[in-house]
Amino acid sequence: MTIKTEPNINLSSLISSLLLVGCLLAPIPVLADNHANTIVVATSEEEPFVIYSDKNGGKPQGAAVELVQTIAQDLGKVVKWEKYSNVDESLAAVKNGKADLAASAISVTPERAANTDFSLPYFVSNLGIAVLPEQEGGLMALFSLKVLIEVFGGFLAIIFAVGTLMWLVERRKNAQFPPDVVQGIGDGAWWAGVTMATVGYGDKVPITPMGRMIGFVWMFASIILISGFTANVTAALAVNKIHPKIQSEADLPHVRVGTIANTTAAKYLKEHGIGFKAYDDVEKMLEAVETKQIDAAVYYSPVLHYHVGGWHSGKLAMLETSFEKYYYAIAFPDNSPLRKAFDHTIMSTINSSRWNSVLGSYNIKY
Repeated sequence: MTIKTEPNINLSSLISSLLLVGCLLAPIPVLADNHANTIVVATSEEEPFVIYSDKNGGKPQGAAVELVQTIAQDLGKVVKWEKYSNVDESLAAVKNGKADLAASAISVTPERAANTDFSLPYFVSNLGIAVLPEQEGGLMALFSLKVLIEVFGGFLAIIFAVGTLMWLVERRKNAQFPPDVVQGIGDGAWWAGVTMATVGYGDKVPITPMGRMIGFVWMFASIILISGFTANVTAALAVNKIHPKIQSEADLPHVRVGTIANTTAAKYLKEHGIGFKAYDDVEKMLEAVETKQIDAAVYYSPVLHYHVGGWHSGKLAMLETSFEKYYYAIAFPDNSPLRKAFDHTIMSTINSSRWNSVLGSYNIKY
C-alpha cells in the first residue's frame, strides 16, 4: 500500500515570503506623502506680485508669492514654483495638468473664466497712466511769475541801460535830456522804451552824432529782441497745441500711448479705439516715456506704481486717475479640490493687517 505524505511546509518561511510580496506590492508611504504634500504652481514674472531676483537665489518673491506660500503653509503643503513666460502660458499649464494652480497678477476675464476655475479675488486693480512729471509748459510756463520777472525785468534793465547811455551822450548838448540825474535817466529810459516798441512819439530825439549812432543801433537791436520774444510765444502756443496736457483716460486718443502686448490693458485700448505701441516689457515701455518716444504708459496701476516708485522715481509720475477695474485671482483646473481650501484662507488673509503690510512692503496701492 502506498502511503501519501504531505510536503513539509515551513510556516515561518511562508510568512516571510508573504510579507516580502506585500512590501513589494504596497506603495511606498514616504514618496506618496511627499507627492501629496506638494503643490505645483505655475507663475510668470509681474512685479510686484511675482518678482524673480538673483539676490533671492532665483526664487520668486512678491505679494502673490507670499499669499500662496501663506495659504500652502496653513494647508500643510509645500510649494514648487514653475516659471513661464507670461500669464497665458501659466494658465495653459494649469489646463493641461502640468500645474495645480497658477498665481501672478492674473486678472479674471470672461474668456479666461470659460476655461479656468478662479478663486475668490485677492486684489482689486485698475488701469493707470504713467507720464513725465508735470512741468509748466506752453503758455503757463511763458506767463509764470518767475518767467515774467526774468523776461520783463531783463527788458527793463536793458531799457534803463540804453537810456542811461543816451543821457550821458546827449545831456550837455540836448535840452531834451536834462542834466538832472533822475530826470535825465528817466527821460533816456522813456526814449529807449518808445523806440523799442516802434512807437516813436518824437518828443525826444538824439541830436549828437554819437547819440544818433546809439539810436540807430538800438532800433535794430529792439527789432531782434521783440522778434525773439514773439517767436517764443508762438513756439509755446504750438507746443501746447501739439502736446496737450494729459489729465485722464479721456485724453489718451490724442496722445502717443504705449502698453504691454497681449494683455487686458491692450484689449481695453483696442476696444476704445485708442492707438498704441505694444511693448513686451514694462521697463522698456517706461523708458520710452522718459525718452519721449510715447507720451503715456497705460497698464495695471499697482504695477506702474511699483516701477515708477522704484527705478523711475523722480523721472516719471502717476496720474491720479484710475479706470477699468480688474480682479486678481488664483487659477485652478475645473473641479479642483484645492480651490475651496484656498478660498477659505484667502478671505481671512486679505482682511488681515499682515496682508496690508505685505502690500505696503511692495509699494502696492489700491
